[in-house]
Amino acid sequence: MEKWEDRSQIAANLLNPAFCGEIIRRTIAAYNNNEENAKFPFSLLYLILPKLLHKKTRENMPQRSSTYFHYWVDENEFLFIDFAYRVKELIPYTKESLMFLLSHNAAKIDDNGRIEINSIYA
Repeated sequence: MEKWEDRSQIAANLLNPAFCGEIIRRTIAAYNNNEENAKFPFSLLYLILPKLLHKKTRENMPQRSSTYFHYWVDENEFLFIDFAYRVKELIPYTKESLMFLLSHNAAKIDDNGRIEINSIYA
């Protein structure tokens, strides 16, 4: 990661660990609050910011939670042309945001690599 002082003002404002951590925290909390009581897998962590911070992807997200993700991707495949690049570029910010959540005890990772949100933050 770049030193905080060396970051551009736009990156410092938009990609700061508190803001990105809140996006990640809300996503994990929503996932963990499903009827199956499953916990968020660590392997999906790096897909959150590239999907939600990309304006066109965010604007084209399905309006209903009952929409199957793979159908939505098929219908919107143009949104994923550069997805691997976006994931790679946001890895450092995702890591920094996770470290922020962990250091503030807002999240924890269990022995199975599942992420949980501390109940006082859920």
